[in-house]
Amino acid sequence: MNADSYLRSLIDIVGKTEITDKEGKLIEFNDGINKIIHLVLSQNKGGKKIIFIGNGGSAAIASHETIDFWKNGGMRAICFMESKK
Repeated sequence: MNADSYLRSLIDIVGKTEITDKEGKLIEFNDGINKIIHLVLSQNKGGKKIIFIGNGGSAAIASHETIDFWKNGGMRAICFMESKK
């Protein structure tokens, strides 16, 4: 896959993304992103942690995002992932 097809695929995925409120009502993409940003920033200002959760491949993404928010964003963050022994 070349860079052009990768970016076209990424744009296609983002274009199909739907954001809903807690009742399941669709929210415009930009409004949803702004709400998420406001929520994360308000939780950070309140000294609260951002919790990322994942299982399998999503656990790796959750772990990576936790480090990004903590190290690069200066926000308290923790990752929970399923572990079977």
